[in-house]
Amino acid sequence: MQYIQLETDPNAIPGFVLWQLTKLWQRRLSVCAKEFGIGGTELVVLGNAVRFHGLGHQPTQSMLTEITKVDRMTCSQTIRSLERKKLIKRLVATNDNRTFYVVPTKQGIEVADQALGKVIEAHTEFFAPLQNEMGQFLELMLRLLNENSEKSADPEKIPD
Repeated sequence: MQYIQLETDPNAIPGFVLWQLTKLWQRRLSVCAKEFGIGGTELVVLGNAVRFHGLGHQPTQSMLTEITKVDRMTCSQTIRSLERKKLIKRLVATNDNRTFYVVPTKQGIEVADQALGKVIEAHTEFFAPLQNEMGQFLELMLRLLNENSEKSADPEKIPD
């Protein structure tokens, strides 16, 4: 075995710890969303569509893909699922028939608002152990996010 080091403590590997933490948070998010008949990814996409809409913007699938960091195929499937559930409508852009706007329905706005209320409760409980360090934790996560977002978008920048 060239790379597997049996003596390595998995808790000393930042990527593995981040992966575990992400999975725990996603599980918590999915529990919140399930009560409203949607999945965790659906809630994140719907919530952002509602937020954009509330700010007076017409979000596109590309905008939602970028802000959520969900891959394009998953975002597309999620939007189709939300449309089947009548939580969003897709409207073709007048200037480009390959682009469509993702517009939340009245029901979609209500579901997002109620589900996000549950998420806020879960968020408060989940992150409570970091009360006094939340600013630092967020700053470090944002640094990683910002430094790695461009690399993720360009496969040439990702090392083999």
